[in-house]
Amino acid sequence: FAILIVGLPVALGCFAVFRWNARLERKRTAWALGRPIPEAYRPRTGGWLRYLGTVLGDPQSWKDLAWLTFTGTFGFVASVFAITAWTTLIGTVLLPAWYWSLPQNGPDFGLFRADTLGEAFLVADVALVLIPLLYLIERWKTEGMVRLGASLLSPTREAALRARVTELAETRAGAVDAAAAELERIER
Repeated sequence: FAILIVGLPVALGCFAVFRWNARLERKRTAWALGRPIPEAYRPRTGGWLRYLGTVLGDPQSWKDLAWLTFTGTFGFVASVFAITAWTTLIGTVLLPAWYWSLPQNGPDFGLFRADTLGEAFLVADVALVLIPLLYLIERWKTEGMVRLGASLLSPTREAALRARVTELAETRAGAVDAAAAELERIER
């Protein structure tokens, strides 16, 4: 009984937050791709238990959860890498301007130390050469995440077909109603 009182609202709340987050991710991915990414969830039916069953049985809910899990873990690591790499690279490019403020030994780059102005300029030149490489790495990473996001956040074929069938049924019903109204008008 406690599972129904506590667990059911918590589960429904979690999936509501997942859907809200997935909508934000769809907008972000659509902005990056330049085309909209539709959502196709199964329609809500019945009470809370039936709705939970619908949400748990909806493949789009699980695809949303997979994307949010991926972007929450890999996205965090990728963001930390990007921020660290860019700040290190910019700091290294600007090294000749501030190397004098470091202790006597200068910054340690593993294989050597840049403790003179000449070495600081040499390291800055190497960092300038690495800027395009880091840009390409970040670009490829971003494109890969956008493509994966588009595939996981897009509706399944089944959901797209179901949405199309619903649209055609509504269009047909509208046409039948219009024809019936016209026939009734003619009969009058």
